Amino acid sequence: MGVIMYAVMGIMQTVAGLYTLESTVAGWTPHSVIIALPFGVAFAGPPLEQYRTEILSRMSLGIIWGVVL
Repeated sequence: MGVIMYAVMGIMQTVAGLYTLESTVAGWTPHSVIIALPFGVAFAGPPLEQYRTEILSRMSLGIIWGVVL
């Protein structure tokens, strides 16, 4: 999602603006730390182990995470 926001839409600076900053790096940092890192940690944990084997399960979890956010 971050790559699409940066490369295609060109709005990563807008994400930084949500935190009263202006740089692209400032947009990537909260996007990575607040959104992607918790998902990665949760996905790597034992409770979600059964969903790691099939691509559809992994995609579904990612979509659910995005909708929740």
